[in-house]
Amino acid sequence: MYVQHAERNTGKGREKMGDNVYTDDYKHIDYGGLKDYQAFARNLAVYPEQEKFLGLIYTILGLNGEAGEVAEKLKKYIRDSDDTYEAFEAFRSAVTKELGDVLWYLANVCEELNISLADVAANNLEKLYSRMERDVLHGSGDDR
Repeated sequence: MYVQHAERNTGKGREKMGDNVYTDDYKHIDYGGLKDYQAFARNLAVYPEQEKFLGLIYTILGLNGEAGEVAEKLKKYIRDSDDTYEAFEAFRSAVTKELGDVLWYLANVCEELNISLADVAANNLEKLYSRMERDVLHGSGDDR
């Protein structure tokens, strides 16, 4: 199957991602865009029982459903792909749209719980870099 090689922007030019990329650039990320996104996503929220338990259930189920649609796109790509660049680009385009829906539901789950999406992102990177520094990225368990 056609797969593009991932790159990341370190702010010092582009470099290929690798096993030995150790950086603390994540500490300097501006999460303001996520704060703005969360506010705009909330303005577009039309579902029952917002800011009540049923609203939380609704958004979590929506998040799960949209994540399932991302998986469904992958399944169909594996099944139907003719292993061309064009097929991969069509897959990427479809997944990009679904990931937008995942992000919208995630932002609204955060709203229902009165959690900042920016804090979720920052805490996740801090957790993952801590695991990398302690060489426990692999394994299982939330508290490793």
